[in-house]
Amino acid sequence: MVLTLFASQDAWTDAAHWMQNKGADARLHVRSSAPVRRALVEIDLSPIPPGTCVSAAVLDLNVTNTGAASRTYEARALSAAWTAAAVTWQGRERGVLWSSAGGDLGSATALAPIGGSNVGVMTWDVTSDVAAILAREAPNNGWIIKDRSEGSGAVEYQFAALAGTNMAARPRLLVTVAACP
Repeated sequence: MVLTLFASQDAWTDAAHWMQNKGADARLHVRSSAPVRRALVEIDLSPIPPGTCVSAAVLDLNVTNTGAASRTYEARALSAAWTAAAVTWQGRERGVLWSSAGGDLGSATALAPIGGSNVGVMTWDVTSDVAAILAREAPNNGWIIKDRSEGSGAVEYQFAALAGTNMAARPRLLVTVAACP
């Protein structure tokens, strides 16, 4: 059975406007440089029944604006909680800074090329992250989407966000589940 879970919160951050909150925008921005921008997405996993085995989990973002060149984007689990209404490049919640500017990131869970014919829906395989969250081995703070080669190219892609008008295009997680053996 495949469960479709939509984002519970999303935002984007901008290194040049490091104190501005972008948690109510209709689009999520990811940019490689001048300035670097990153998208954050969190999805509530509580609808997945306890004791369920996950065989696949894919994070989907719908591309709304394409960049001028192909890039590779990483999905990285966030290691600290954040709030869409307060998150910035510097801070994750009101009065609480990230340990490192731009977000407290885990290692890259998944990579996805974007550009050329690969536009429409971007997907990242986050099965290992979801399994770890459900096993209570990791917190569910969502993911950050960033350019793999930050600092080069000044290329930006944009994605549909929760605040956008097309509800079907908002960020989502497709989780394939079954009863555990």
